[in-house]
Amino acid sequence: MVCDETLGAEIDLYAHQVISGLPATEKRLQEIREQQDKDETLKQIKLYCKNGWPDKLKIPGPCFPYHQHAGDLTVENDLLLKGMRIVIPKRLQKDVLTRLHTGHQGIVKSRERAKQSVWWPGLSSQLQQLVADCETCAKVRQQPRETLMPTEFPTRLWELVGADLFEWSNSQYLVVVDYFSRYIEIAKLSSTTSAAVIDHLKSIFARHGIPTELRSDNGRQFSSEHFQKFASEWGFAHTTSSPRFPQSNGEAERAVRTVKSLLQKEDTHISLLWHIAPHHLPMGIALQSF
Repeated sequence: MVCDETLGAEIDLYAHQVISGLPATEKRLQEIREQQDKDETLKQIKLYCKNGWPDKLKIPGPCFPYHQHAGDLTVENDLLLKGMRIVIPKRLQKDVLTRLHTGHQGIVKSRERAKQSVWWPGLSSQLQQLVADCETCAKVRQQPRETLMPTEFPTRLWELVGADLFEWSNSQYLVVVDYFSRYIEIAKLSSTTSAAVIDHLKSIFARHGIPTELRSDNGRQFSSEHFQKFASEWGFAHTTSSPRFPQSNGEAERAVRTVKSLLQKEDTHISLLWHIAPHHLPMGIALQSF
């Protein structure tokens, strides 16, 4: 009896941890529960999860796509899950697809967000079609560029970072990118002096730590004596790209193109949130997905 009670408590604790870790509000989870119970297919799948699956030949057609995932499907707190992902009922799928593509991040990032939160049969192909048909994405889709020169890949976060300046809508910005995680930091500059760039770099380094190496171009902000003194006092190596081989700072240049692309999207703040916000890397924080 004690063993049964202990097992029951452990199961309840596991269920609580699963539900509390899902990237959705309790109100949203309750809405999904209700829609799952109104969805005839998912109602049947829930029963299979609780009572056992019948012989493959006896499974109704609409339920068949779920059968190959039977080992991953569970019901926790009356919520149908596939692993740690919520199974979305048909009535909510269109809305969730739109939310997954918030920020117009393309198929790779949209699929990444889906893998963190939701699932239903055919989700991947539906996402691919949504991105392919998206007019906003088509307008800003990047054209093929020449291959950048290879660089030795760092072994840890914030070991190697790149920095660059760019102009957007009559304002100047500093972009810093971590070569390991591709995490990007952006700072709007009041001026483009070495002092202004250094102040923002100090703020970024205070949050994430001092890198082992910083790469930049040979712009006056980075080639000044003031900047060299800053690098020496803060203890990081500063490498500048040769005028003949600007690709050696390619990661920072790629980050600038990425940010400019995001700034063209319908909602700049949402676009930046989903690309730049440090979910999983490097902070290990999962953002609310839908």
